[in-house]
Amino acid sequence: DSNPSLVVVEPTLFYKNYAPVLSESDEKYFADSKDEDLLFLCVAVLKENIKDSVINLKSPILIDSEKKKGRQIILENADYPIRYKIFEDR
Repeated sequence: DSNPSLVVVEPTLFYKNYAPVLSESDEKYFADSKDEDLLFLCVAVLKENIKDSVINLKSPILIDSEKKKGRQIILENADYPIRYKIFEDR
């Protein structure tokens, strides 16, 4: 398909204690957003062997569903991996 697309997932489905901290720049961008309107989504890479599939916890997409704005952010001060195996503990 010529249209770019991404598979995204809500990270707490696979990483229960996901609690990213925004950078100053991201705080400013989302300053007028309510917490209940913000949604973190992580890009998934689905492999032929589903057990090898990963999500990127380090660079989530943050969306304000009410204001219809969002962007991918990079968590500078977090130890979240870029390739977190979603079925590692399953």
